[in-house]
Amino acid sequence: MKKSLLLLAGSGLFFISCKESKFSKFKGYEQTENGLYYKFFVKNDTTPQPQVGDGIAIQYIIKKQSNDSTIVNSKEVSRDGSGVARFLLQSPTFKGSIEDGILLMHKGDSASFIISADSFFLKTNRMNELPPFVRPGEHLNVYIKLVDIKSKKELE
Repeated sequence: MKKSLLLLAGSGLFFISCKESKFSKFKGYEQTENGLYYKFFVKNDTTPQPQVGDGIAIQYIIKKQSNDSTIVNSKEVSRDGSGVARFLLQSPTFKGSIEDGILLMHKGDSASFIISADSFFLKTNRMNELPPFVRPGEHLNVYIKLVDIKSKKELE
């Protein structure tokens, strides 16, 4: 009887641990239905939320998930040296894209997203092949702070 209970308890723990490891592919991140992994550092539910076509201002860093090396930092590439990039929010270019992440955010939020490097370079950036520093199947960590939003109407 004791052996049976011990075996049952051990089996239960094994199945729970398998389920948890599958659920939390990236520790500390949650996953949306479309496959985007996200983690909020600052979350505001009372400030405006962007829509496709809105003008947004963001600060961002994109890193390789495998070794944490920085691919691009908005502080180094912003046109005016402020570290803030401004552009129109486009429709998501693939399921689990950066655009999907930005659409979850509100003004003032900061978050991290894990996305497919393949899809980011080939679909979002429309490159013909992956850059030499990215292996097929790799992921990117994208850190974003949503600084400002201008609606389509405000931009007109």
